[in-house]
Amino acid sequence: MSNIESNPELTDEQLAALTLINENPLLQNDVYAKKVVESGGLVDSGNMVDIGDFLAARLAVLEGSDEKVAAAKLKNPRAYDAAVVHSVAPHLERNLEE
Repeated sequence: MSNIESNPELTDEQLAALTLINENPLLQNDVYAKKVVESGGLVDSGNMVDIGDFLAARLAVLEGSDEKVAAAKLKNPRAYDAAVVHSVAPHLERNLEE
C-alpha cells in the first residue's frame, strides 16, 4: 500500500479508485487519472466530476472501445469531457513531459 492509499483523508471511493488504477495496466501509469482521484474529482478545468464515471470514461478512451466511449459520454458528459482532455496514452504523455 502506497503512502497515498494509506492516507486517512481519502474516502472509500478514492481508495477503491486507486486500487483500480494500480491493478489496471492501462491506468497504472496514468498520472492524470491518479491526480483526479486523489483530488476527489477535481479536474484541470476546476470542475468536480464523479470519480467512478471519470475512470470509466478514461478507461474506455484508453481501451479504444467505441461502444464504451459512447456509453460513458451518454452517462456523464462532464466526466467524459474531463477524461478526454488528456486523451494521450499515459506512456506517451510521460515522454512528452520529459
